[in-house]
Amino acid sequence: MTKASSTNPNLSGKPLASDTRFRLLTRDEVEDLFGLSKRWLEVAATRGEGPPIVRISPRMVRYRVSDIEAWIEGCVDRGIFGRQV
Repeated sequence: MTKASSTNPNLSGKPLASDTRFRLLTRDEVEDLFGLSKRWLEVAATRGEGPPIVRISPRMVRYRVSDIEAWIEGCVDRGIFGRQV
């Protein structure tokens, strides 16, 4: 048994559905978990701003937890000397 198969029951190497980093969230869930309002997410998406969206259909979008976390990290103001503020 290889190391990958002993630590990951998914032998294909693809992310498991239970891995929350890849879970697709609705705007309601993003609002509950991250405090970003549904309205702000809608406006940001139409402007090409905010966290990246996953377009399921013309009227259905979702957000990956990993994308939201990365987007938030990119928003951190590190101040004039590069330190986190």
